[in-house]
Amino acid sequence: MSDSGSSSGHVSEMPPHKRRKISTSDDVTPPGLHLQEPDPYDHLHRSMFGSVNELGGEWIKGRWRKAEIALLQSNISRYCQKHDISNLSEFIQERSKERSEFYIEVAWGIKRPLFHVYQQILRLFPSASTVGRFTEDEVEQLKMLQQQYGNRWAKIGSQMDRTDHSVRVKFDGLGSVCGTWSKQEVELLVSAVTECGEDDINWKIVARKVKTRNSHQCRQKWVFFMCWKQLESPVSWCKLDNIRLVQELSQSSATDEEEVDWKKMAESDWPPARSGSYLRCKWTALRRQVANYELRSFRANIKCCHKILMNNCKTGNEATT
Repeated sequence: MSDSGSSSGHVSEMPPHKRRKISTSDDVTPPGLHLQEPDPYDHLHRSMFGSVNELGGEWIKGRWRKAEIALLQSNISRYCQKHDISNLSEFIQERSKERSEFYIEVAWGIKRPLFHVYQQILRLFPSASTVGRFTEDEVEQLKMLQQQYGNRWAKIGSQMDRTDHSVRVKFDGLGSVCGTWSKQEVELLVSAVTECGEDDINWKIVARKVKTRNSHQCRQKWVFFMCWKQLESPVSWCKLDNIRLVQELSQSSATDEEEVDWKKMAESDWPPARSGSYLRCKWTALRRQVANYELRSFRANIKCCHKILMNNCKTGNEATT
């Protein structure tokens, strides 16, 4: 993201904790965005500012909510109309002052660090950066740039026309084994997690102890396959747990998946609930049973899932009688 003649350092160079947190007293309307007609996304603007008021002005963390993505898309659309931009991907690839101003304007009303906004835009418009598998030449280039710049992944990503996340994950995985875990690897994983303490696990340290797997692989293996096996009497997930999960979500006040406290739900008296991440994956699998679930709201998907599960139970009972 950084280059001479560009102020893209606002996006990739400045660490999130050094950026000023926007207070509710700030004039947040960017210049040139006063619309003559009522803004159809005004309710999204108000909802996002309300979230920040509740959090005391702190940045929103975690996965992006649907309302945030919708607001970002509306900001991008208005910016493109205002500046007569027909090909956003080409515009993002350009090295110009206007491009830096673009990120500042489209971040209006979104309580995330500017660099996180930049990352989300690349996810929405993947053609704006190189995607797909790394070639052998790219891997060698990645190794060389890492030696030159260390862990400045944004700097490396900009030179390779890839996101900082993709180059970091690729480098982290270099030398890692793929496929089934061996018995020795599992033993090393359990030992490393035990040493680190299960309450606050540093997966990079765990990966260094396992040696043959990266931090992402270690975390996935532990969270989804290993942590529950360490219990004295491990309990398997069953159909009744699917029903309980949907009922727990229905009784919550969450209007979006990101508002669900998955970790707290897993820590309740519910032995098969192995972790918050595990429950979230179970919910993701359940909602896929709903036709056109992508077009439905979170609450609507809950109702549909509950109906499907209840119908399955009735069908199962009829089959056994």
